[in-house]
Amino acid sequence: MPTIPFDARRRVIIVEAVAFALDGRPADLTVLVDTGAVKTGFRRSTLIGLGIDVDAATEFLRVSTASGSLEVPIFNLPQLRVFGAIFTNLSVLCLPLPPTVPADGVLGFDVLSKFRLFVNYRRGIVVAEPFNGIWHGMRFVWQAIWAL
Repeated sequence: MPTIPFDARRRVIIVEAVAFALDGRPADLTVLVDTGAVKTGFRRSTLIGLGIDVDAATEFLRVSTASGSLEVPIFNLPQLRVFGAIFTNLSVLCLPLPPTVPADGVLGFDVLSKFRLFVNYRRGIVVAEPFNGIWHGMRFVWQAIWAL
């Protein structure tokens, strides 16, 4: 079960992820853990770097942000690896993240809901475990207690 460090001084949780481009190339990304986001999304420039033609969107979703409501395009990401898990053909948003957001994208509920998460701000770690059985859950509790 992965124990992921983060910089607690930043007041946001930013973790590493690997996305795979349309041609199969891996790209190391940083993503903001956003428990308020419904879907995972990435900057336009990040999606372009992964070979996705963001101007060819055929599907859109209306989302609410701190600055209002807007319609954003939806794309399928071939593969995303985060917290030791692999997501294939993940539906992601093209988000207009402000330059002050220090990440390539955000992890939303669609990904985060697949894990038990324990955050220890004092030590700057996230313990993430995929949901798959009570035995795994007991190991998670033990590791979370150890992280204190």
